Amino acid sequence: MPAKFPAAVVAAALAAFCAAPAHALTLMGDVVSGAFGVTGETPFLDMTAPVMDPGSEFIYGDRVTANLTDWQLTITYDFVDYLGESAPTEWTLGDLDFAPAARITGFSLVSGPAKMLVETRFTDDSLTASFRDMVEAGYTGVNTFVFAFEAEAVAQAPLPAALPMALAGFGALAGAARLRRARGRAAA
Repeated sequence: MPAKFPAAVVAAALAAFCAAPAHALTLMGDVVSGAFGVTGETPFLDMTAPVMDPGSEFIYGDRVTANLTDWQLTITYDFVDYLGESAPTEWTLGDLDFAPAARITGFSLVSGPAKMLVETRFTDDSLTASFRDMVEAGYTGVNTFVFAFEAEAVAQAPLPAALPMALAGFGALAGAARLRRARGRAAA
C-alpha cells in the first residue's frame, strides 16, 4: 500500500523548498567587454575577451592590463622606462554575468596607490575605475591596483499567488476523501 502524506506535511515541505537560500554567487567565465582610454574620450582599447583565463584578459600596448577573476579586478600600469605622453585614464568592464543571477552592489580599491584613483563606479553588470595622470604625478614604475567587487542575488520570482490556494484546495479534497472513507467504514 503506498505511503500517504497529510496535506499539511506536503504543504510544509513545498514551502521550505521555495524558501531555501540561494547558492553562493559565482562570476561566470564568459565573454566580458572591456574598454580603456583617456577619460572622457573614445577608448583606445574596446574589445571583448573570455574572463578568468590564465593571464590578463585586456592588454593595451603591453603596458596597461586588466585581469578579472571571480571577485576581483586587477589593473596594472607599467611605466618603467616610458617616454611617451600620458593622461588621466579610465577602465570599464561590462556584461558581467553571475550564477545564479545577481547584480553588482559594490566596487572598491583593496590595494594600490589610492591617491591616483579618481573614482570607482558600478552598474548592475559593470565596473569602472578612473585614474589620474600617473606619469605626470611621478608614478613611473609599475603600479598595481586591486579592486574587490560585491554582488547580491537578484530576487527570485515570487511564489505564484495561486499556489497557496491550490494547496488549500488539495488539502480540502484530501480531507473530504478521508471523511468519505471514514463514513464508508462506519456504514459497513
